[in-house]
Amino acid sequence: MSITQKYPTLLIVDNDELGRARLAADLRARGMDVMGVPTVREALITLRTRSIDLGIFELRLPDGSGHEILKAAGEMQPDARCLILTRYGDIAHAVIAARKGAVAMLAKPATPDEIVEALAAPNKANAPMPDHAAIHPDHARLEHIAHVFRTDAGGNVSKAARLLNMHRRTLQRTLDKIRHSEDAA
Repeated sequence: MSITQKYPTLLIVDNDELGRARLAADLRARGMDVMGVPTVREALITLRTRSIDLGIFELRLPDGSGHEILKAAGEMQPDARCLILTRYGDIAHAVIAARKGAVAMLAKPATPDEIVEALAAPNKANAPMPDHAAIHPDHARLEHIAHVFRTDAGGNVSKAARLLNMHRRTLQRTLDKIRHSEDAA
């Protein structure tokens, strides 16, 4: 069963009134019961007085953070599936959001389909670990550089250096290192 078949109650917390209204209208059209508030204070009041199934919280709000709402939702309504939707996302905030129970952290502008998909995705907390070993960060960096050089820059060192924000000569030395490691393998 998808989340739109259940007619879930959804709380949107975002101080961008136009964006909140537009998202609420799109999600209402999908059959959801949507409430929207602009502040952490109003969100906490709503969480105490109403039951929610889903939550979409902006990270930066005038009176606090979406992380505060996420934590409160986890304590007051542990079955609610919540995500952070923000323009200010980074890895550190994503880790904090995941630790506080967010099912996802999406960058604005996200489409209503992307949001519904993230909220409906199965919980990955109990997912098995992949069979393969984790890739070393240095190896991942070299793979990324090689990919940009071959595909995005079409083999042009100067263009790849601009795309990667690297000095051209540094990129050439790195590409030589990649070639030597490929030859050895």
